[in-house]
Amino acid sequence: MCYILSNLPSSQDLFLKIDLCPFLESDKAKYDNDAVFSIIKKHPEASCQKCRWRCGIGEAYPLAIVIALGGSLEVVQLLVEACPEALKQKLSGKRSVLHYAIAEGSDYTIIQYITSKNPNLVKELDSFNAIPLHLAATYPSSSLSVLNHLISIYPEGVKSVDHKTQSPLHRACRSRASIDKVQALIEACPEVLFHEDWLKTTPLGWAERLDHRLSDSIPEVVELLENMETILTVKSYSDEDKYRAEQTLLYLRTIKYRGGIRVAIVQNIHLVSLLDLPLELMPKLLSLFTNSHTDDNSEIKEVVDKRSSIESLFFVLVQRPDLVSSAGEKSISK
Repeated sequence: MCYILSNLPSSQDLFLKIDLCPFLESDKAKYDNDAVFSIIKKHPEASCQKCRWRCGIGEAYPLAIVIALGGSLEVVQLLVEACPEALKQKLSGKRSVLHYAIAEGSDYTIIQYITSKNPNLVKELDSFNAIPLHLAATYPSSSLSVLNHLISIYPEGVKSVDHKTQSPLHRACRSRASIDKVQALIEACPEVLFHEDWLKTTPLGWAERLDHRLSDSIPEVVELLENMETILTVKSYSDEDKYRAEQTLLYLRTIKYRGGIRVAIVQNIHLVSLLDLPLELMPKLLSLFTNSHTDDNSEIKEVVDKRSSIESLFFVLVQRPDLVSSAGEKSISK
C-alpha cells in the first residue's frame, strides 16, 4: 500500500483507487477511470495530496500515477486544474511529468495538453541530461505524433545532447526507432546526421551497430541515413558526384521521402538541375510564385504563398506531379 501524506478521507478514497503498479498489466487492468473521475470531480482537494507510491516513483501527486495507469485526458485535466503545482514536480531520476508521460506512452492529446499548460517542460533535463524529445525518440510506446509535436514547439531540442553527447537522432538509431521517427528528426535538423557522440559515433554508426540487447539493425534506416549523408555532402559537380547525387535523389523519390528531397534542395539548390525538369515547365512553376491567381489550383497557391521559393518548387515537383505533367504535355504539344 502507498503511504498517504494526508488524513483527508477524500485522499484515502482516491489513493485506494489508484495505488496500482503501472508496470504490471494485471494492475493496469484494475484501474477504473470513471470511478477516479467521479472522486476527483467531487473532491478536487485530493489532487493536491502527495503519496509515497508502492510502484517505485517516490513521493508524488496523484497526477503522475494516473498518467502511468493510462488515465483519460478528462481525468488528467481535472487533476491539473485542481493542482497546477503537480506539473512542476520532479519525479525519480529528476524526470518531469512530461518525461514520465512520454516514457509511459501517453496519448498525444495528453502530451499536447501538458505542454500547453507548461511549455517549459519541453526543455527540462532528467538525471541523464535528456530532454523529453530524447525519450520520445527512444521509447517505442511514444508515437510519431508526440515526437512531431515536441519538435514543433521546441525545434532546437533536436540538437540537444544528453550526458553521452547523444542527440535525439542518436537515441532513435540506437533504440531501433521506426523509420518515420528517424525521417522526422532528419528533416528538423539535417546537420545532426554528422554529429559524433562520446564514442565518436554518428547516428548512422548506431544504426549499423550490432547490439545483442536489441533486434538486428533496420536495413531501411541504415540505407536512408547513408543516402542522406551522401546527398548532403555533394559539393562538386564532377561526373562521379553528379552520379552519386542522381542515384540518391532517385532513391528518395522511390521511397517517396519528400522531406528528404526538400532538405537536399534547401541545402543545395543546384540539385534541382538533377531532377530532369524540362525547361518548358519553368514558366508554369514561376507563375506559381508571382501570380495572384492560379486558375483552378488555388489550393496550391495558398500553400506556395506560405513557403520560400525553394520549398514552393519542391512542393510543385513532388506534391503535384499531375500539374507538372499536364504543363509539360501542353508545352511539348505546342
